[in-house]
Amino acid sequence: MGLGPAMSKRGKLGKSEHQKTTATKYEKKLAKELGGTPVVGSGAFDCGRGDLQAKGFLFDSKQTAKSCITLSATILSKIAREAAEEGKYPGIIATLDEMPFGVSKVWGIIPLPLLNELLDVYYKEKGV
Repeated sequence: MGLGPAMSKRGKLGKSEHQKTTATKYEKKLAKELGGTPVVGSGAFDCGRGDLQAKGFLFDSKQTAKSCITLSATILSKIAREAAEEGKYPGIIATLDEMPFGVSKVWGIIPLPLLNELLDVYYKEKGV
């Protein structure tokens, strides 16, 4: 008894090959935009280290064609642990395709203490 056509195209975590290819292309685009590099094999193994790295950060990329992404404590603690193990800052890049006109579809999410540090540096440089 076969798995059927729907199951035969699915990967380890239930993503189709098309979804994996689309995600990989998007992660490469994000990495280039941030001046970084995609993580080779991200999402392919349980031991993966984020999806891309740039400017001292390790990012997980979450994307959806919908208007909602769930960020669980598991997801946030995973990227925080992996980033700490590599001596990098953790971050999430969330892309929601169903955003209203005029609102960015791509958001960067970092821990609040780190945001405060970055804002302090920014305001000092601007003389504010």
